[in-house]
Amino acid sequence: MSTLFKGLTRPALIRGLGVPLYPFLGMCIICVLLGVWIHEAMYALILPGWYAIRRVTQFDERFFDLLYLRTLVKGHSLSNKRFSAVHYAGSQYDEVDISKVDNFMKLKDQSSVEELIPYSSHITDNIIVTKNRDLLATWQIDGAYFECVDSEDLSILTDQLNTLIRSFEGKSVTLYPHRIRCKKDVRPVFNSKIPFVNRVMNDYYESFPQSEFFENKLFLTICFKPFTTEDKVTHFFSRGKKQKDIFKEPVNEMNEICDRLNTYLSRFHSRRLGLYEDHGVVYSDQLSLFQYLLSGRWQKVRVSSSPFYTYLGGKDLFFGNDAGQITASDHARYFRCIEIKDYFQETDAGILDALMYLPVEYVVTSSFTAMDKQSAIKALDDQIDKLEMTDDAAKSLLADLKVGLDMVSSGYISFGKSHQTLVVFADSPERLVKDTNIVTSTLEDLGLIVTYSTLSLGAAYFAQLPGNYTLRPRLSTLSSLNFAEMESFHNFFSGKEKGNTWGEKLITLRGSGNDIYHLNYHMTTEHQNFFGKNPTLGHTEILGTSNVGKTVLLMTKAFAAQQFGTPESFPANRKLKKLTTVFFDKDRAGEVGIRAMGGSYYRVKEGEPTGWNPAALPPTKRNIAFMKDLVRLLCTLNSEPLDDYQNSLISDAVERLMQRSDRSYPISKLRPLIQEPDDTETKRHGLKARLKPWTQGEEFGWVFDNREDTFDVDNLDVFGIDGTEFLDNKVLASAASFYLIYRVTMLADGRRLLIYMDEFWQWINNEAFRDFVYNKLKTGRKLDMVLVVATQSPDELIKSPIAAAVREQCATHIYLANPKA
Repeated sequence: MSTLFKGLTRPALIRGLGVPLYPFLGMCIICVLLGVWIHEAMYALILPGWYAIRRVTQFDERFFDLLYLRTLVKGHSLSNKRFSAVHYAGSQYDEVDISKVDNFMKLKDQSSVEELIPYSSHITDNIIVTKNRDLLATWQIDGAYFECVDSEDLSILTDQLNTLIRSFEGKSVTLYPHRIRCKKDVRPVFNSKIPFVNRVMNDYYESFPQSEFFENKLFLTICFKPFTTEDKVTHFFSRGKKQKDIFKEPVNEMNEICDRLNTYLSRFHSRRLGLYEDHGVVYSDQLSLFQYLLSGRWQKVRVSSSPFYTYLGGKDLFFGNDAGQITASDHARYFRCIEIKDYFQETDAGILDALMYLPVEYVVTSSFTAMDKQSAIKALDDQIDKLEMTDDAAKSLLADLKVGLDMVSSGYISFGKSHQTLVVFADSPERLVKDTNIVTSTLEDLGLIVTYSTLSLGAAYFAQLPGNYTLRPRLSTLSSLNFAEMESFHNFFSGKEKGNTWGEKLITLRGSGNDIYHLNYHMTTEHQNFFGKNPTLGHTEILGTSNVGKTVLLMTKAFAAQQFGTPESFPANRKLKKLTTVFFDKDRAGEVGIRAMGGSYYRVKEGEPTGWNPAALPPTKRNIAFMKDLVRLLCTLNSEPLDDYQNSLISDAVERLMQRSDRSYPISKLRPLIQEPDDTETKRHGLKARLKPWTQGEEFGWVFDNREDTFDVDNLDVFGIDGTEFLDNKVLASAASFYLIYRVTMLADGRRLLIYMDEFWQWINNEAFRDFVYNKLKTGRKLDMVLVVATQSPDELIKSPIAAAVREQCATHIYLANPKA
């Protein structure tokens, strides 16, 4: 947080008289001259003159500055009279020699926007030259995602911006940041192989046009004035010198400035604007920005051989008392301009971020013309002298200025000439009034005193165009730190729509600022295409209290993920184009959604046959090894260890069982194959005794000792498993989990594999599941596997031995509302 030197943002007022110094002196001089030339009685005009100046100053201390700007944007008297507003035509008309038509239409008797558009041509692909030979370059900036970044990191970025601005001290450079908030038409189309999912997701997306979505676009334009007035005079008398030679050194210097800006802006994911080609036609997205500032609508702008000022705009502009209109057609746009009359006491990084949440279309324009250190010190000294000379009552402002003088002398900050305006756009006058009230209320809550542009409406509107230096209203001297904190390049994170590991985004959501957020599982770098490349990390963690909607979110994401099962969603060279979704459920929370997707849902009911027969798997080496491990697990669930001899007996028995064609009731048929001694101790504690509870008719005989294996999931696209009745039974949970994990792991054969786990903390209480999750968090990425886990008990998760792996290996963390957190 830093002090804003408000003493530099308003004129000094003569104490006791309450009028600005220069207008009052000017009025006195005029009255004295009239008294000398006409009659001494004219001296008496000083009193009513003082009263008049005092009244308008009470209304606005900057009244005389704004009155001057009104003279710069006054239009043509005839067209102004015709339209009852200050009018600027979107097209330039020459005088024609057809008297009747000319007298009727008066096309030439109007002012054209061409007069106030400074841009001439592209001198390079990324640099535009103006009529006055200034050079401009523009960047579009994604911004700093302030909702997701620590406040200390944001402060560091602001300090770095302040340092960058200070580096321009002594250079003829002006920075123009633009924050454009505009509506965004969102109409996603969803396609999967499941009709029900298509209906649900398309109904969800079809609701989008019924709401207003907005996006924030950030731009930064730098204007460089390479030529002084003397240089321009010299060029005028050196007409033989080629323009290419004249601009050679300035362009090189401009490129150095742009390189410095490129380096700084890269941390905000910036993109340099300039020329580009589309279907053989050359366009300029730099001109598209300027066209939006003029017309309030985005459009591609073609580059022609004509000067840019002759065809930019293209819309008639009408300026009323405190509002304006773009064109008089059925698609008219209306606007009002808001100016800052008085600033806050202090600034902080992102102090204007509240504007980003408003359901309003607007353009925030600010500028900062760097001053060299000596000029800044002189400006501070002069303002201090004026305040002291006029005995201005604002003593605290005087003290702040002396602090500022020390800071600029010490090199902590620099100063520059700055202005800020906010133009609100709307499609109707009624909406315009409503939206401007929302904006002004927000700004006043931040501590600003604002006003609508009246005298300066035209000037403020055209001052949005970088390079129109003389039209900037309420130009004040601000410190580089204040400017950096007000223009922190903060923005919302919008996610990544295309170019993800699996191609398209998972699902589009509404963001906190009525913006668009594209949610993805996988973590990929922005502006880079990862589709068809090696899989990136995509595991996801969801935390939320009970009844906050975790399961609904899980099922919604599962629905949305079905788009990744269509053949078109895979790279052309992918051999196996298949997606399988597995849902480890609790309390049957996801059963309805899974069945609605056409999936199978397996409930494990205690005492009822599960349909699991592990020996029915094909007798491959991998399956035989699994069967041996499963039998060893069943024999040790009561904490009874196995020796090498017992391990060999199990191995031999399983080998012989798996060679048989009839492998029904596998545990019952395995016991006779175990050739262990026939003594009393062995009968009581041997392998056969340990396996007996898992045979037909015994306590756990319904789990694995089944005639056939009906758990056929190899060819299922979606299936769920309910663990309600076995997760709380330690013995049963260990055996069932071990089997289920193996069957699910078998599916990782090159397909896309999505595994959801509801009530995650309860699943990982089991050692087998815990080991499985730990392993797949580390290696699942290579198998194109994504784990999505949800829990309402973060404390239980923190206590788990795999807590660190969950935290480190999850690419996406979703925290649902928890007022008690």
